[in-house]
Amino acid sequence: MLLADETPKITDWMQAWGTLIGATLTVAAVVLTGLLLRHEIRAARQAREMADEEARPYVIVDFDFRGVIVLLVIQNIGRSIAHDVEINFDPPLASKAFDFDDVQALKGPIRMMAPGRKIPFFFDSVLERSPDAGLPDSYSVSISYRDSAGTKYDDPPYTLDLQTFLGTAMPPNGLPELVGHVRDMRDEMRKWRRYGTPLFVRTIDHRAEAERSREALEKQKAKRVSEVASEPDEEKAEDESRPPRL
Repeated sequence: MLLADETPKITDWMQAWGTLIGATLTVAAVVLTGLLLRHEIRAARQAREMADEEARPYVIVDFDFRGVIVLLVIQNIGRSIAHDVEINFDPPLASKAFDFDDVQALKGPIRMMAPGRKIPFFFDSVLERSPDAGLPDSYSVSISYRDSAGTKYDDPPYTLDLQTFLGTAMPPNGLPELVGHVRDMRDEMRKWRRYGTPLFVRTIDHRAEAERSREALEKQKAKRVSEVASEPDEEKAEDESRPPRL
């Protein structure tokens, strides 16, 4: 049988529950702090990876068109220098109009490519890429390089397919249009020589035009000043000619 002074009091129960609740809140605060810290570490890591991704070099190879002329362009679209760029094509590049064995950029590594640097070279003519030509139009491109800190990049291979662009609209004022304009100018000049038609050339002296405009403006200003100066005299003369009031 318990003694009267050994019976738990209400304050003891409150203290026990307060201790339990305080311990629970402390554990919850520790867990929440850990989760927040983990989130901050993950966000900082992602921000650092995004910054590194934006600052890294990024070398690509793509087709470019000049009318019916097809160019192959190597370009660093990243924000830092790319070193020791190596490019491999599978199958090897093939063209009827060009020997790729003479392209130094494809024979060995490109030692340095600055951001925005382009290396274009002739690939072929669209007119030569007929189905009967027996030339591959699809190539798997693999590119590797490193940045200035020595980090190596082996970008995933991607497919470069010329058939994707065949039959699409060509850029305006390409090489064929330029040749046509030059031919038209040549024919027109031959007509001048043949028929003796004079060619009149009018030149404009912009300095003299500006001087004449300035003189005309000065005259208008002087006329306006004289008109304003004569207005008080005219008003005075009108007042004197009026009869006096009684």
